[in-house]
Amino acid sequence: VDGECQVILACDVTQDANDKRMAIPMIEKTIAQVGAKPKTVLLDPGFYSEENANAIEEMGINALIPPDKERCGTPDNPAPALSEEGFAALSTKEKMRHRISTAEGRDAYRLRKGIVEPVFGQIKGSAGNPGYLGFLRRGLPKVKQEWSWECATHNFLKYIRFQAAQKAPLDPPKEKRNNRRGQDCAFRTVEMAI
Repeated sequence: VDGECQVILACDVTQDANDKRMAIPMIEKTIAQVGAKPKTVLLDPGFYSEENANAIEEMGINALIPPDKERCGTPDNPAPALSEEGFAALSTKEKMRHRISTAEGRDAYRLRKGIVEPVFGQIKGSAGNPGYLGFLRRGLPKVKQEWSWECATHNFLKYIRFQAAQKAPLDPPKEKRNNRRGQDCAFRTVEMAI
């Protein structure tokens, strides 16, 4: 998911219990779709493995993946910067934990929830406006196809809303109030709801 516009850049479905095997294919799919490497990827702990961390680093991409659900530093007490020698002496897991524990790493990773999670909420909808409730087709290939359609629909709706926002006037003209009904409670309620 793009961090600026919440557009889905790549999607897939897996039957694996965790996402470890999906990190590299999703990054490669994103590069193929966009035509450029992302500067940074923010992944949840389910994607962490030493192989993924090393492969992403070899791609020249900054990865922030918590190695476990353990809290990495605190906002009040971020990890201090390490020298190059000190950082190189750490294991892959310790390096990732240190990156996320620094003030810069915490600020960057904090954005992940506001980038990815709203997309799932928008796809699922709300109680008054239910969206995607579940897969209607059976079998992994059909489910993958259905999920791709759902992600494409999400992106189309984002584009349509963006275009509508670009065409909307900046300051809509205000309606004049009818003074005869100024004391009417129902009129004031409607006026406030507009």
